[in-house]
Amino acid sequence: FKSKIIIVTNFVFYVLIYFSYLILAGSFGLISLTFGVVALLSARILNWQKFRLELQTEMMRNAYLASALFIFPYALYHIVPNDFVGLSWMIVALAYYLLSRYFKNKKYRWMSILTLLLTVVYMILFGTTNLSPTYRILSFLFLGTALILVSISYSKRKRIQDLPTKM
Repeated sequence: FKSKIIIVTNFVFYVLIYFSYLILAGSFGLISLTFGVVALLSARILNWQKFRLELQTEMMRNAYLASALFIFPYALYHIVPNDFVGLSWMIVALAYYLLSRYFKNKKYRWMSILTLLLTVVYMILFGTTNLSPTYRILSFLFLGTALILVSISYSKRKRIQDLPTKM
């Protein structure tokens, strides 16, 4: 944990192993999701041990979180049947939101928002044309429900923050 070189080299090896997997694997499986789990765990370990690190910035932790942000949707796009891609991404967004609540960390909340935004874009571009009518209705129903819940959650949080405090 003491050396900056070791931490940066560890991330470089992680990226090289992931891209080697993408090139050599040929097909995607559940193993591709483990790269996202490793990225999240690495970010948590870096946060947990930050008092022992020589790194004074959050750059390496952000790099791991950014890689998880891209790995999960990309892997799920290839693993899950086309009718369930949007739903699986909403589950990932929910998992990020729950992590943000549990760890009280804004970075996971931003990951949740970005994944939800990616889901909206995917559903608008591909969900309207590529899904069967039943799955299209269900996907948009779940997406609408998720967006309403996010809106309610943030409006409650904003209302609580705007309340005047008594002195």
